[in-house]
Amino acid sequence: MPRALKTQGSRGLGRLAFADNYLRVAAKLKKTIQEVTHPDVMYRAVSETGLALRDNVPRIYVIAGAGGGGSGLLPDLGYTLRRLLQQLRHPDAPLTCLLFCGAPEDPATPRGELANLYATLTELNHFADPAVPFTAQYGTDGPRIVSEGPAFDHTYLLTLANRTPEGRRDAMAHLGSYLFHELTTPLGLRLDACRRRRPAAESTPFRSLGTYSVWFPARPAVAPGGARGLHEPDSAVAS
Repeated sequence: MPRALKTQGSRGLGRLAFADNYLRVAAKLKKTIQEVTHPDVMYRAVSETGLALRDNVPRIYVIAGAGGGGSGLLPDLGYTLRRLLQQLRHPDAPLTCLLFCGAPEDPATPRGELANLYATLTELNHFADPAVPFTAQYGTDGPRIVSEGPAFDHTYLLTLANRTPEGRRDAMAHLGSYLFHELTTPLGLRLDACRRRRPAAESTPFRSLGTYSVWFPARPAVAPGGARGLHEPDSAVAS
């Protein structure tokens, strides 16, 4: 074990950390899901935000990095969340992973990070095969757990053109904007419809995302009756 008690890029140590703390992690996740799905909490959220309630099914987003040691626990985390959602009577709750993949085409990217990225994507794709079950046992006395299907319903990959602080900042800002519009605007309903139209025979679990804004500048206009007014700036976001 490293003296720093950190994974230091080792995916194996990332998974070991999850296994050693499985009971505490699972208990914390279960408590959080129960809290956010409580009727009183949902009513207060609607009252304070003024937004309409889409439904009473929780939506879980896992934001993670594919090139570090923490990527080693992604399948375990996904299947743990699935089991908890089934226990809490939310078997159809959407589970989405937003995976930051760095800048794989930048020569400055370390080879170890590239190896982790390759291993992470290969692992998630492997368990997405319906014929490949996921098995785990956390602790010597723990039960043997078997899960089927992909770890996540949807896995979005985010990449950078260059390995720079500005590029990472822009990627995180892009992701934040995307999540904001998915959760609080009609874009979320459109995305749900698009995801449901996905062909059943499509095997890859990976998706990409992109957004753009269209701005209409203020300009004078003639209103009915001859009164002059201004068109206010407007914007639209598409994915």
